[in-house]
Amino acid sequence: MKVLHLWVEFALFEKGYIFVKGGKIQQNHKRVSTKYLEKIINKLQGNSVSNWSGSAKYYSWHETKYNKAN
Repeated sequence: MKVLHLWVEFALFEKGYIFVKGGKIQQNHKRVSTKYLEKIINKLQGNSVSNWSGSAKYYSWHETKYNKAN
């Protein structure tokens, strides 16, 4: 089951439903989601990302890409 969880996290990240800020997973409120996705995202939100320090620039770029003002 752990592989499935990693895949779901990856998919949510790549589609912009979540992003990483300050080393923590955050929900992107600018993306429309379902109640089921909200439930999953709520479980992930606030979790630490272990490779934050080495990938902070990438995570910052990703946040900017998906969390733009409309």
